[in-house]
Amino acid sequence: MTSLSLVAAPGTSSLPPTDVEIPPAPQKLSGLVPFVFYVHTVETTYTASVLVSLLGIFTNAASLKAFLAMGDVFKDGVALTFFLLALTDLSVCCLSLSWGVCALGNFVEQHVNRFYRPAPPAPAGSSSVRYQLETRQLFAFPIDLSMVAVYSYVACSIFSMTTSLITTYLAVMRCLCVARPLTFRASLSPGKTALLFGAFFTFSLVVRVPTLALTDVKVIFNPRINASRPAMWSHPTRELVKDMTWSVVDIPIPLAAEVTLTICVIVMGRALKASANFRNKLASGMTSNSSDAHEKVDQSSSNPGKEETNGAISEDAAPIKLSKKEARIIQQLVFISLLFLCCNIPKLIRIVIDSAEPEFSIRGRYRYLYGIVFTIQIIFEILNSSLNFFIYYKFNSRFKESCISFCNC
Repeated sequence: MTSLSLVAAPGTSSLPPTDVEIPPAPQKLSGLVPFVFYVHTVETTYTASVLVSLLGIFTNAASLKAFLAMGDVFKDGVALTFFLLALTDLSVCCLSLSWGVCALGNFVEQHVNRFYRPAPPAPAGSSSVRYQLETRQLFAFPIDLSMVAVYSYVACSIFSMTTSLITTYLAVMRCLCVARPLTFRASLSPGKTALLFGAFFTFSLVVRVPTLALTDVKVIFNPRINASRPAMWSHPTRELVKDMTWSVVDIPIPLAAEVTLTICVIVMGRALKASANFRNKLASGMTSNSSDAHEKVDQSSSNPGKEETNGAISEDAAPIKLSKKEARIIQQLVFISLLFLCCNIPKLIRIVIDSAEPEFSIRGRYRYLYGIVFTIQIIFEILNSSLNFFIYYKFNSRFKESCISFCNC
């Protein structure tokens, strides 16, 4: 088998062995993905994340302005929940923009200053293909952008988890309101919604504190640029703590949210279908005639015990009758939940592969494939936080009117 050897180019300084994180030649495969393909794909995904983040900042800022213009954000629990969801989505997009810009800048700094060219022919009888690595320090940022990218991603994950919890909460409460409206409709009050949002955000923050506590910003010498600059220092136990957090929090919560939202979408879809059938029956005159209604009233008056019994089970046995407002809220939640379910698929794929293959990690054999999957996952998470505006605009007439009014100003 042909082997590859790495030699320094004449007149240039070779990199320390620990600093060479790329294969000896672009032609060599590293964990199924060629280096050149990895470079082009990651550059594209970083750029796409920046563009999608800018879209999300615009749409969520417009959503917040429209919700405030509606006037009942702090009076209605459902409206307040949608407002808080847009607020967390805006935070996700802003931090994702910071992550994308810094990650792209760090990636360019790492790879624009190093390239390969064929070395002189190998000695006669040698089967190796020789490449020489030329390093030319064209530029370097004053701080380590990878540090800013890491902190931006950790902060983004806090708001992303909060978004997941709010979306799941909205879907579950709406399902309960459909199933038992008299019991759960009053639970969507603004006060309880604000308390639950605080609890969700606090939980998302607390689970990231151990990882953040094991990092610090220090001036560290970087042999690649032959200079010292502020960079992130990590405690030796940080990776262990991060893996524990990943196993205890980052794996169960997305899986539980996926299952819960799937069930909620099915329940709300059936409620919409049942309500539509009920409305169609009313429109076509397939309801009970007045004589039947009077007969039932007479029977209930002559048998009051039966009336009480029927009243006790009416909440469960009555047909699902949704007002137009309730139907539109459920339609809105169904599409928000479906968007979340679709955008959560890349994360679930990464969870499954990561659990099955230990080498699928940032430092493992399949690090290039991991990097591609990871950046695609982030793009879908940003999309999840960027597209809710269009769902609000489609299914919320007051939101649509608010958007049109401030656009005409």
